[in-house]
Amino acid sequence: MKIITSPLTAGYTALAIVNAGGIPVFADIDPQTFTLHPNALEKAITPRTRAVMPVHLYGRMCDMPAICEIASQYNLMVIEDASQAHGAILGGKRAGSFGDAAAFSFYPTKNLGGLGDGGAVVSNNPELIDSVKILRQGGHAAAMQSDKAGLNSRLDEIQAAILRVKLRRLDEWNERRRQFATLYNQLLSDASLKTFSVPDNLDSHVFHLYVVRHEKREILRRFLLSRGIETLIHYPFLLHRQTLFRRTEQPSLPVA
Repeated sequence: MKIITSPLTAGYTALAIVNAGGIPVFADIDPQTFTLHPNALEKAITPRTRAVMPVHLYGRMCDMPAICEIASQYNLMVIEDASQAHGAILGGKRAGSFGDAAAFSFYPTKNLGGLGDGGAVVSNNPELIDSVKILRQGGHAAAMQSDKAGLNSRLDEIQAAILRVKLRRLDEWNERRRQFATLYNQLLSDASLKTFSVPDNLDSHVFHLYVVRHEKREILRRFLLSRGIETLIHYPFLLHRQTLFRRTEQPSLPVA
């Protein structure tokens, strides 16, 4: 069972595939958005491919209409990694509502974050959700009776209560992020920085991170740090170059 995803994401995306008994296959990214390129996705499909896991990156949604069309053509499931795109809207649909299922992270740094680790799986498929509920509870379909090899992955009540309150302000906070990102773009327009293209439909980008590129990245980082400005690299190591995921033959990824 092979599942296609992006090489530019946190390792948890591909680890989920491995833990489910699958083989992650990495397809190349769009040079403008750094999200999974639909053309590269289609080229990576083989008779063993069962699903695609697009990753909404830095707050920007993938080209989900194109990805879903390809998935439908090849009878593949679509599992969205929406961990960085809480509340993003594309074509009137929210991130997490395009595929068969989607995963969200509630890590404190996310647009919708709790006070610790947490996450959620969403789907319109009741049977799938029933299975997830069993798996998150150690595989228990009934009290202390394990039917499947599950995990201890429950979201505790305190975290859920906090997230429920914060959810009401998510759209407001996302709009503020867009305003700040627009301001940054204006102020940095004359700097020797490469900023990512901004979509015509700003609703599809919630700017989880504001990301720039620079030929002398480390010099720039040291300069900013000397001014008290912390920066991070997202991501320092592409997944297809990491030891765990180099075990299988991968397509060429020139952009990544």
